[in-house]
Amino acid sequence: MKLLTNTFLLAAFLFLPVRVFSQTQQDELEQIRQNYIGTLISSND
Repeated sequence: MKLLTNTFLLAAFLFLPVRVFSQTQQDELEQIRQNYIGTLISSND
């Protein structure tokens, strides 16, 4: 469980700067982030 939390935090730190610098890809990144979160949630079940 701790590994999942660390992975999630790492992903957040990777995505946040990218979103700030690249507004044009914001929708695409949001879709990727939603898919990633969905994968984490499914793996917890």
